[in-house]
This record gives sequence, structure tokens and C-alpha cells, in this order.
Amino acid sequence: MKELLLLFLKLVVLFLYLCSSVLSECPALYRRYSKEHTFCKTKNQKCHIKRWGVSEDDREIIIDLHNKVRNNIALGKDQSGRLPAAGDMLEMEWDDELAQIAQKLTDQCVYKHDCDDCRKVENFDVGQNIYTATITAVDPPEPFWVDAVRSWYSEIYRFTPDFIKPFTSDHATGHFTQMAWSKTWRVGCGYVLYEKRKDSWTQLYVCNYGPAGNMDDSELYKIDKPCEKCPGNTCCGPHCKKKRSTSYLGLCSVLNGRGPDFDDIDFSNYIFNCDFRPESSSDCNNKVEGSNKWQTRQIISDVYKTVVLNGGESTALKFTSNIQYKDGFCLTISFRKGPSVAGTKSAGEFNVQLERKGASPLNFQLDSEGNEWLPYSMGIPMKQPMLINLKFSVPKGSPAQYLDISYIRARPGVCN
Repeated sequence: MKELLLLFLKLVVLFLYLCSSVLSECPALYRRYSKEHTFCKTKNQKCHIKRWGVSEDDREIIIDLHNKVRNNIALGKDQSGRLPAAGDMLEMEWDDELAQIAQKLTDQCVYKHDCDDCRKVENFDVGQNIYTATITAVDPPEPFWVDAVRSWYSEIYRFTPDFIKPFTSDHATGHFTQMAWSKTWRVGCGYVLYEKRKDSWTQLYVCNYGPAGNMDDSELYKIDKPCEKCPGNTCCGPHCKKKRSTSYLGLCSVLNGRGPDFDDIDFSNYIFNCDFRPESSSDCNNKVEGSNKWQTRQIISDVYKTVVLNGGESTALKFTSNIQYKDGFCLTISFRKGPSVAGTKSAGEFNVQLERKGASPLNFQLDSEGNEWLPYSMGIPMKQPMLINLKFSVPKGSPAQYLDISYIRARPGVCN
């Protein structure tokens, strides 16, 4: 009996050790996005993997294949001969984080997409293309990325230009449209070769893309002359001043690590604008009350404010600049919130208060939750000056909760 008890205790210790090891290897943000995040999975031990990973040479091949496809579309020279030129097609670059997650998926030896949240990263939502091939041979075959990319691109012949804008997703063309999505500019891929039976080899190819494409009611690309609609922080064409010369004369090349600037909103009419960027206006000046755990996160193409609270904690982010307009204004806050570990109880309470002199504050409780940014607009008919106070709290005994704020903006008049 004593020996059985000792064995049981050893098994418990081993289980706890393995759990802690998995958690230590699984970043907190991934655990927030999904309890089944692909990066946090271990290799399929039942799969006889012979080769895995993407070599430096194959990286160059993958990037070049994608950019040649995109460049031909941008110049109006695609193989189908039916697509108009694109004015905002970005040049693709390699992304190590996307590649690591793609490799983790191929390590499962299963020809199947993972879920959207399972591959999500902080910088952007992630799209995905997958391809598999079975080869009969005595010796293990080498990866041949040309076949994978060619297979995805071949869907162009099923795609009709009518779906460029507004875009309508279609499973029959989804691989091609992800490759051709103009705002996608990062790609990272994974590969495995495994033996299913003697002399029968399976190759599995996965590419992850960011930002994700195939967004219904958006647009595949902007129809225009090449380079005419490039986003900010890019250059295009033969006069591009990027340090390295480009072979893709129709593609917008990103100038630095800040990424392309897709924000084409005219802020000149706004009476309040805080997006937490270093060059942002004094509207962002604030003071913290309660738990001072707020951080500013710089990611590709964006900046956001974030806080994580444990049960029993509360915080307030109070802005010091007044908002006022004679006919009232429309206040919009882009936020996301939820439990810090996916699958645990959601318990954070988020209130937006507008403080007024000589009157009770206006209070808006925002309950929506999820990993995607949610712009929430509030129509304020009053004309007296007001101060914004963002209050966030977590009840005692509840699991940790997070709140992210992307921007706070106000413009004159009513909300659309």
C-alpha cells in the first residue's frame, strides 16, 4: 500500500512538472488567445517525422514566389489575363513568429487548418494556406515549395474580378486570394516530411500570413495604376529609396519595422484624438488611480494601452484634456477585454465615465468581450467640457482579466 502511495505521489509530481513546463513554454498572450494555441502544442509522437523546418534557401524561394505572383497582379499581367492592376499591393517579407506557429502545425502531421485564434499573434490576425503531397520513393524526397505555391495560385482561374470589391470569400479560391491580398505583407511557413508506410512519404506545407486576408465586404486590393495607392511608410517603383533595390516594380515596399500605415482617416476635424503613438497629441496625457499596471505596447503598425488585473484589483485611467463642442460630439473607443487565460471565467467590468463640473458623470458600461478590436461609439449631446475616465475592475476571487485600448477619438456632431 505504501509503495502504491509513493508511486501515486511521483506521478502527481511528474504531472505538475509537465504542466508547468508546457505553461513556461507557452507565452501568456498565446494562452489568452486560445486554450488550444498551436504554438503551445508538442510534436505528434506517433508521427515518424523524417525532416522538418524551412531552410534559408527555401525561405528565399517562398518569398520570391509570392512576390512574383503579387507583382504580376499589380502590373495587370497575371496569368489569367482577367484581373485589373492593383495600386496598393505590398511586397511580402518573412516573419519568424508566423513561421514558428506554422511549423508547430505541421509537426502535428495532420492536413487540417487550425482555428483563427489558435494561430493569432499580437501584431495581427493570421491567415493560412496548407498543401500536402504523397510521394512513393525509396529515399526521402526534398521539399518542393514551387508545387505548393503553384497549387494555391492555380485557383486564380476560378476567381472572378467582380469579387475584388466588395470581396466575397469562396473556398474554391481562398488560397489564391490570401496570396493576393494587398494588405498582407508578412509570411512564415513550416514543413514536415513523414513516412506513413515503407517507401510512402507525406509532405505537409503550411504558410501563415499577416495581416490575414479573405475578409468579407472588404477588398482584395485597390484597383488602380501600380503604386498609386501605396499606404504610408512604403515606397514603390524604380525610384524607391529603400536601401536594397527591389525587383518588383509594382509592389509597395515597407520602409522600416513600423510597418505600413493603413490609417487614411483625416483627423483635422476631430476635437479629441489619442492613439498612444509617440507623436500623438497632448490628448493622451493622463494620470492613473488605483492599480498602476498600465503598459504601452508597440506592435507592427500600431500602439495600444493594456492592463492586466487580478481579482480584487481596480484601476482608472483619467485623461486630463477636456472634450467640448457646441453641438455635442461622438466619442469612439476601440477596445478589447476578457480573461487573461482563454477558457477561464470572464469577470472584468469596464466603464467609460465622462466627468462634468457640477453634475453627475455620464457612465457607459461596455460589456462586449473577445480578442478582436471593437470600436464603440457614444453620442454626447451636451456642450459643457468633459473629462474621460476609463475605469476597470475585477471582482475578488475572479481570475485575472485584461483590458486593451487602441484609441479614443471624438468628432463634432452625431454618431453615424
